[in-house]
Amino acid sequence: MNAELRPRVISPPIADPPPAEAACQDVVRSVYEAIDSGRASDAVARYTEDAVFETARGRKLVGTAAIAAAMAAREADTGRVTRHVLTGLRVTATGGAEARLVGTLSVFLLSGPSPDDPELTSALDIGLSLRDGAWRIHRHASTPLADGDAR
Repeated sequence: MNAELRPRVISPPIADPPPAEAACQDVVRSVYEAIDSGRASDAVARYTEDAVFETARGRKLVGTAAIAAAMAAREADTGRVTRHVLTGLRVTATGGAEARLVGTLSVFLLSGPSPDDPELTSALDIGLSLRDGAWRIHRHASTPLADGDAR
């Protein structure tokens, strides 16, 4: 058979995400990785000084001092073992040095009675700003996707 006529699979090129998109995703992932690894306080460095963090449980934290206090309390709760799973992350530029990340967050309570079932599933809507050469979160909102999720 002629080599030109043989069927072949041509894989589409896999494009790396643009640097801003990848960097924004990395910032958000690092927040949840810090929480899951018992280093929640490390996540505070990923927020701007004037950041607003609205949790799926209805708390609104304003500024890094409030976020730091919440993260320190989470870090101190060593009996709570979680795994945060991010899916469907999409980043869009909203201005020269601004971006918006949306996606879904599922939180699994590994130390709870049903570690295979998400304790919470929520929609993320996160605003990021490029400040001093690094992407930082300036608005972090999480909205439960089901009524029973915000336990």
